Amino acid sequence: MGRLSRLVFGALILAPLTLPLSGARAADWAVVGTIVGPNGIISDGAVSISDKMITAVGPSSSLPGGSKSVKVPGIILPGFIDLHNHLTWNVLPRWVPGRKFNNRYEWQDTAEYDRVLVAPHGVVLGAAACETEIYAEIKAIARTRRRIIPPKPDA
Repeated sequence: MGRLSRLVFGALILAPLTLPLSGARAADWAVVGTIVGPNGIISDGAVSISDKMITAVGPSSSLPGGSKSVKVPGIILPGFIDLHNHLTWNVLPRWVPGRKFNNRYEWQDTAEYDRVLVAPHGVVLGAAACETEIYAEIKAIARTRRRIIPPKPDA
């Protein structure tokens, strides 16, 4: 597993832990591993999650009693979580269709969507899939301060 893959895996492993599982509250969870934060690196660190929010970041020895912990490989970036994204689509310009649709899936069946987004996306991925993912992640960090989807031009 490459360095970027381990980093993304460590960050994404937090996603399911912020959701209630089998009736357990998110407060019951902690993620343990190497943490990179604003104050440096914590080799044996822990991220405590309470009520769907990160409540503490520090050494794993500081975990509150009774927390279920999950040890993860790679790097954990607390607060740097995107629960759902298709990063490779973010290298393309935002598509602004010329009309409104009745539901969120109708636009996927239009010829315009295929022409403007699907075809170029296929070409980009065919030529440089890994580079596209890396570029999209960097673009998201640099342009949007943790938001993955950039603001609309008129916003």
